[in-house]
Amino acid sequence: IMYDQAYAQKTTSQTDIFRANQDPAQDDPYMTQESAVEYTYDLRNNIVRLIKTAESSSSYDPADDSKKGAETITTDYTYNTCGNLTAVSGSGSGGGYKYDETQRLWLETDDYDITVSYEVKLGKAELIEKTIKDKKEGADEE
Repeated sequence: IMYDQAYAQKTTSQTDIFRANQDPAQDDPYMTQESAVEYTYDLRNNIVRLIKTAESSSSYDPADDSKKGAETITTDYTYNTCGNLTAVSGSGSGGGYKYDETQRLWLETDDYDITVSYEVKLGKAELIEKTIKDKKEGADEE
């Protein structure tokens, strides 16, 4: 609580994913996704501002927990002396398994780095690009 206002410190979610032809009442999901975001706030020019988010997410096959993929992304928010948002940048990493919708299979992936680019427009961050770079091969994937 800052200045008698409550601010989220952490949010979590879990989502079961079903195919279009599956009945959630009778069928098991083919994928479960879990995520958590931690928020860090500070005062900028006596205004409470979000300065960092730390997001972790994972997806896995509920029938086989060993097939699990995970990502972490940290996003930093920069403000000028007046407390206005001037820049946002994110980076992180991931690896493990990913579900391939085309093949309908869990495929093992190499570890990868993530870079997230934003543009600040009218005081709000707009996602421009999320780049994934394989740590082994150095290949880019978007």
